[in-house]
Amino acid sequence: MRHALPMMLLTLATAGCADDLRNDAPDATTATDAAVSSSVVTVREGSLARTTVDATRADAWTYLDLDTGAASSADAAGWDLAFQRFKVKTNGGANGAGNVEVALLDGARFEDVTTAPTAGWTRDAASEGDAGTGLAFAQGGGWYAYDPASHQLAPRAVVYVVRSTAGRAYRLRFTGYYDSAGTAGFVRFEWAQLGGTP
Repeated sequence: MRHALPMMLLTLATAGCADDLRNDAPDATTATDAAVSSSVVTVREGSLARTTVDATRADAWTYLDLDTGAASSADAAGWDLAFQRFKVKTNGGANGAGNVEVALLDGARFEDVTTAPTAGWTRDAASEGDAGTGLAFAQGGGWYAYDPASHQLAPRAVVYVVRSTAGRAYRLRFTGYYDSAGTAGFVRFEWAQLGGTP
């Protein structure tokens, strides 16, 4: 009986700590989990931003505001780019009133692009069918190359400059289309504002 009281106190103390050790207790991990599960994840490293867009749905577009680096919506005036699987549309031309334009700088090195071009800008045109051939990012053969042997898409070594709804210019290059498990539709790219931070 002499040892029963200390054992009871130890049991009660341990039980009292159980709530603090639960994995589902609300804390900072909740915010992290929400950010990771977002349709748009942007990580900034100095003047460079790296974005992954979950564009896996074939029946919906995922919208991005380049000026904030955050997800947007079709109803928001400030969206710049939208993604649906391999298709990328802009808020300009046939797909929006935001005056977004894209210039293809084929053969340019991403690191060397420091100013926006004075010519070569294009906007989305109406597309026939599901291929997205009229989209600005389809010019010059498109942003990706398709390998018929592996049925995989790989980003082409091209650089784009995008003029946003706010009139800012961003250099952009695509870096991937698959997540770590090999799932298609996770469009990855890096980008930076010309003359400043994104």
